[in-house]
Amino acid sequence: MRYNITIPHEEEFKDWLVNEGYSKNKRNACSPLSRLRRLFENVLDEFFPKKKKNKSIHKFHEIFCSLDAVDQLLAAKLLDACRELAFDKKENETRTKIPKNSFNDCRTALERYIEFYCKHFQYNGKTKLCPLEEEAVKAFIGKYQKRSFRKKELYDNITFRRRTEGRYTGDVYYPIELIDTIFKNNRDEKNWFENWLKKLVNKITILIDNAGNTITFSYLANDGIALEIVRRQVYVYDNCKQKHNVYTNTENGIKKLLKVAIFQSIDIDHTVAISNMLNPDPVQSPHPYPVFKELTDMINNDSGFTGKNGKKEQVSYLRNAFYENNKTVLDGRIQDIKNELDKFLNNVEFEMMDGHANKKKSNK
Repeated sequence: MRYNITIPHEEEFKDWLVNEGYSKNKRNACSPLSRLRRLFENVLDEFFPKKKKNKSIHKFHEIFCSLDAVDQLLAAKLLDACRELAFDKKENETRTKIPKNSFNDCRTALERYIEFYCKHFQYNGKTKLCPLEEEAVKAFIGKYQKRSFRKKELYDNITFRRRTEGRYTGDVYYPIELIDTIFKNNRDEKNWFENWLKKLVNKITILIDNAGNTITFSYLANDGIALEIVRRQVYVYDNCKQKHNVYTNTENGIKKLLKVAIFQSIDIDHTVAISNMLNPDPVQSPHPYPVFKELTDMINNDSGFTGKNGKKEQVSYLRNAFYENNKTVLDGRIQDIKNELDKFLNNVEFEMMDGHANKKKSNK
């Protein structure tokens, strides 16, 4: 299939491939160029959030051409972010219509083009993109250029995940979004819940070798960099400023170095699934988490909740209408909820893991 996409400096790129010995002649150099077009069309046109897509936004290769004409330094940063996105898609096996072997060839073509582009084009000017495109480009670059994180940044990111990981299947739910809402609406108790989340994060174990040795999140450096990604390898620094490689368990139980393009590709996995903790087999009597069970019964008896489609609608309903309709009862159970959360905290276990491997494990 031919892709009618123009790549900036095509002829110079083909000459460079020949001169560097990557291609035998200019005709042979057409292959990497074709693979680059294919990558731009099928993979790298995905960096705009879907909610922002509209007819006024140009395709990725058109935006890249515009940047090349006015700001080649920004264009080079965009290419570098694309390299990380392509790596992430390879690891996640979401290659968007490109077979695995062909995708690897396309990534190689992108590497060659980046090498060529960064050696020859360094013009810095004023970007002339529309505001929506400029915002998306900068957000995309920022996402893939972020390489180091302080402990506070990690806390903020991970606690956000923890307060939005409710489970609404099985006989007993884990309605953490509703619980979060209850505490947010009771000022005197809000700090208690934030501290509970922090204790939850501190329990995360981080694998630092393939022999199974670990450190906990609480032991990460409080000052300076706590985690960094260098050439896609993940490292952490402990309180003694000692640097450790980070390893991950895989879906097959094998331990390997944790390699990701971005922090968002790292999962915090429950060693024992929440659904298994709250729905033990065989069934226990009395139930080990009676308050969660009581909340589950309240939720299931509400027709407003059962009529919602999908988790997003369900959570929105719980955080708003359901809480307002049951505010007196829910606020009156805060102490019981606190006791239950402490019990959950004592029993739950987490580990830092490659997100792509975690998804494969969950699908087994």
